[in-house]
Amino acid sequence: MLREEDFESYIVSLGEEVCHFLMSKGAGLHDAQDCVQNTFYKLLISMETLSAERIRPWFYRVTLNDYIDLQRKITPYSFEEKQDSPLTAGGIESSLLKDEILSVLAGVKEEYGELLILKYYYQFSYDEIAKLLLIKPNSVKQKLARARAAIKKESGNTPWKNH
Repeated sequence: MLREEDFESYIVSLGEEVCHFLMSKGAGLHDAQDCVQNTFYKLLISMETLSAERIRPWFYRVTLNDYIDLQRKITPYSFEEKQDSPLTAGGIESSLLKDEILSVLAGVKEEYGELLILKYYYQFSYDEIAKLLLIKPNSVKQKLARARAAIKKESGNTPWKNH
């Protein structure tokens, strides 16, 4: 078992990671932080019943569900302005690549896009993704293969295809 200080730092970094994940899903900073804070509270209550290896997928699933519930409660219109990236050469290039990747992901099923982000951006293992989505690891592998095939078909001759 982890020491108390190590466990606290692990949970804090996990909270930051999940907050970034929610923001990549379209959540505002404050909404993401609220959902993560709610999950911290639920974690404190559920500590006795969770094993150490189940904390990370549980934390992701509970926070994502909390965010989905929040989205159902609020109106579909948000008057919050999105912050633009800085207009630097690196920022513009990064923004263009991100836009290109997002446009390719928009052309495939939402489920495939989510799997690809979990696997390649957040570097989850097949088992972690399976636990998070409550499916078998072989199903994760199969769906990722289909997602890669769909991306290949969708992307055609993009400059980043061979990278």
